[in-house]
Amino acid sequence: MTEQVIPDLETARCLIAERIEPLSPEAVSLEEGVGRVPVQSIRALLPLPGFDQSLRDGYVVGSGGRQETRGWSYELVGEIAAGDVGASRLAPGTACRIMTGGLVPARSQRVIPDEVCRLRDGRLLVSEADRSAASQYIARKGRQLQRGRVVAPAGRPLRPGDLVLLAGSGHVDVVVHGRPRVGFFCTGSELNLPGSCVAPGQKISGNGYFLRDLASRVGCQVTDHGLVSDRVELVQERLTEVMASGADLVISTGGMGPGKYDLVEEAFVRAGGRVIYRALNVRPGRATLFGVLGKTLFFGLPGPPPAVRMLLNELVAPALQVLQGVHASGPRSLRVRLGEALQLRSRGVCRLRGAVLELDRGECVVRSARSLESPSCYLVIPARRCRYRLGELITVHLPVSLFSDSVF
Repeated sequence: MTEQVIPDLETARCLIAERIEPLSPEAVSLEEGVGRVPVQSIRALLPLPGFDQSLRDGYVVGSGGRQETRGWSYELVGEIAAGDVGASRLAPGTACRIMTGGLVPARSQRVIPDEVCRLRDGRLLVSEADRSAASQYIARKGRQLQRGRVVAPAGRPLRPGDLVLLAGSGHVDVVVHGRPRVGFFCTGSELNLPGSCVAPGQKISGNGYFLRDLASRVGCQVTDHGLVSDRVELVQERLTEVMASGADLVISTGGMGPGKYDLVEEAFVRAGGRVIYRALNVRPGRATLFGVLGKTLFFGLPGPPPAVRMLLNELVAPALQVLQGVHASGPRSLRVRLGEALQLRSRGVCRLRGAVLELDRGECVVRSARSLESPSCYLVIPARRCRYRLGELITVHLPVSLFSDSVF
């Protein structure tokens, strides 16, 4: 890519993904497995269920039986509770009391639900209709999962339901990709930590909260390396320190752009970094840098919080997904109707605007986020558009998380 080419978001995602290798695998227990990404598809070691089991409280009957005036009768021969093992074969003409989950004896034909059964003189009485009903109320061995079937595919984060199936089919641990380690710092001589007393011209740094939220959504380990004043040697020193900490991905906010104190790119190059792109064809967030230093990924983000939040969702979160081996990375798109008209001042560049999804008379609609309102998604406004009518369809990007594909 030449310096004159300014990528759009999709091109930027490709440039980033080309430089990522998923992290090395490690074995973790099932208790630690939620959100982790299998290196290979995981197959059932055992069938599920592992034996024929009753789906109802009632009576399990074998073949034969004695025909009565209003149905059939069977000799009662015992009781099977859930957890009883080694149930023998059921002899013709006999029945056995059985509880839900109980082991169905060999040569059993069906379970008759308790509510349609009658007892008389030690025998079970069943109507002809119930004896020949379509449902057997027996979960046969391997009905849910056959041995060798894929339980959890490679490249998709594990969910709690996957762990239930993995445990039931014989697994106690899983081999997954490692969790990314992220280091971040914020640049700006005007910045102070939350809780500080600020003088006129100074302000509190809040971008770290977005970065910590990213950690909870995408499953990475985040270390806050604090604030750095606008001096190139200090930015370089902090950058080198964070890189040396073992971080897989480093993020800075502020210090991007053409201004006198926008020193992040210079500091990154001095530290030995290679710039992949230094601007994006998108608003907000044009002044954005991505580069690599060895195997470490670096994102130099602008300072304004709306741009930071958007770029974390659009670029950084997908990169963290790829590091963890996720195959389908990136924000999920939806086409939603606008709950209000939309007017921009100009066209010519793609814009992403914070927005809120709402229900209007049972239909999902979207509107721009109000002042001080946290967005729940982003409107994607192509460069050729600057006006939308009320009710018109528009593309929105949802927040990226390890379980993005389960939203809606």
